[in-house]
Amino acid sequence: MKKMLLAILFVIGATVVWAIQPTSYRIKAMGENLQGIVEDEYTDMIANPARVSEINKNKLYGTPPRSLPASLSLFTNSNWGFITELNKSASGNSSFSTNRYYSSAYWQINDYIYQSEYESEQFNIGIFKSIPLKYYSIGFAFIPERNMSVNNYFNESNYEYRKIQSDEVIYNSNSSGQGIDKTESINSKIVIGYNQKIEKSSIKDIVINLNMQKNKVLTLRDDYSSQNNDPDNNGKNYYDNSITTPSYSNSFTETKSDQDPEFMLGIGIEYRIKKIEDDKASKGVIIGLSWQPSEINQVDTKANQYYSVSGVNITSSTYIYSSTITGNSNLYKTYIAWGRSIKLQDSKFLLAYALRSELSFNEIQKDDTSSISYSESVSREYTGSLGLTSGVEYNLFSNLALRTGVTVSFTGSVKDENITQYKIQSKRFNQSTIFATGFGYKPFDYLSLDIYTTGNILSIYDLQLQAKYMF
Repeated sequence: MKKMLLAILFVIGATVVWAIQPTSYRIKAMGENLQGIVEDEYTDMIANPARVSEINKNKLYGTPPRSLPASLSLFTNSNWGFITELNKSASGNSSFSTNRYYSSAYWQINDYIYQSEYESEQFNIGIFKSIPLKYYSIGFAFIPERNMSVNNYFNESNYEYRKIQSDEVIYNSNSSGQGIDKTESINSKIVIGYNQKIEKSSIKDIVINLNMQKNKVLTLRDDYSSQNNDPDNNGKNYYDNSITTPSYSNSFTETKSDQDPEFMLGIGIEYRIKKIEDDKASKGVIIGLSWQPSEINQVDTKANQYYSVSGVNITSSTYIYSSTITGNSNLYKTYIAWGRSIKLQDSKFLLAYALRSELSFNEIQKDDTSSISYSESVSREYTGSLGLTSGVEYNLFSNLALRTGVTVSFTGSVKDENITQYKIQSKRFNQSTIFATGFGYKPFDYLSLDIYTTGNILSIYDLQLQAKYMF
């Protein structure tokens, strides 16, 4: 009981970056493409809930907090698993600038103010259940996820022309805007897993993912602008040309964009097979397919009010624009990975490498019906990636393991867009190299620590820690 309380106190207040961590920090330190190639308890359980039945002790996983979020992962020897993750963050930004420009008789003043506040929240729950049978295991998981972000912002700009000698204002204008951007993503995933182990021969995994998904977006913005061409009412503008006075104008614009689509069901299937060559070597293949549809249901409205005075002439107008964008998108993915792991020096040294290739096709169809026009658009994007990962782990002592890995990736895409009578094609290519380092330390039989970074291993601010407590 004492160990259970210690474990809960240790992991309460933990923080995460991803919704559900797909790999352990041990695998992250060697290279994430090695998941499924290198045997790893946490990574294998997250990928396939049928693997939960393999553990023989209760285990808690957590990440020490750097702020206020919390994370708790518990896997029991009674074939249950629970994950609860809450992550909150808030930030603000403000800036102010004043610019002055001088000429022979005038000087210009431009003041600018910008303020923003950003908040985000992630809340995820995972429930895992494994059922061990005579020759194989099956498992189920239910993982609802909710991500939300809100951004409030305000900006204002003031512009003036003044006479240098008298400091008299001869022209001024003002513009300001404020708005809010709110996004919400809701996913509910059901995972069905199958695992079969044939001793000293092979390990097979089949995982089916059913994903209900929707993404809500709300954007509100108000813009105001004013201009006075003759604030001193002398009948001349700042060029000293005669104008009709008074001469000023005001404009107000309200913009709203709201997208609230229906839930759409997607499906994915993954097959893994690992051949055990001997006690020190194995090789594996991972093949996956997925399809995720989504609905587009966006309503945009824009209203503008304009008012101007030029002498005795007054102009007032109101303009309202609206559009409805409907359609759908379909994202198809397929991937294949191959890799091998080898143990050397009496199993103190582990070398692993993997090659992963992924292809995706995303088709988006939109119909835009506005108050003044109609348009259709179809975009198709083809994306391919190839990644090569090599990682090592060396057990320097019985309780200390050193790890490092490098991943070289190549990604390219081609996007074709057909908008009514226009056609646009864009291409991009990217190459990246990621180095990761880390170590594992086991101070007690019941506690182990995994640390990794893709930055400076000597900087405490770059290090990420995951702890495992067994009882």
